[in-house]
Amino acid sequence: MTITCAYTVTCAGTRTAASIATALAVVPLDTSLLTLTGLTLNSDSTAASGTSAVRTIVLNKTAAFLLQCPNAASQANAVEGWMTGIISRALRTPVAESAPVIT
Repeated sequence: MTITCAYTVTCAGTRTAASIATALAVVPLDTSLLTLTGLTLNSDSTAASGTSAVRTIVLNKTAAFLLQCPNAASQANAVEGWMTGIISRALRTPVAESAPVIT
């Protein structure tokens, strides 16, 4: 059982998708959410494609998390906006966050 969070940054100016992907990949995770909820990191990957870069973070649900967030809506709410501001400030550019995928 996982939650997948995806963050997309579109190229602007002279920045290429590859350079944005490199910068996006090194933005540190905000582990406070993981600590507070009991979620654990499954994977963290970044890819460049065309004129954008996407960072995909997959989190594992734990029994502790499921006690706090028993249904899909509460689980999505728990992670919504989690890394958006952090990435946006680090890269100084807007970030598009996809709706969390709950499985």
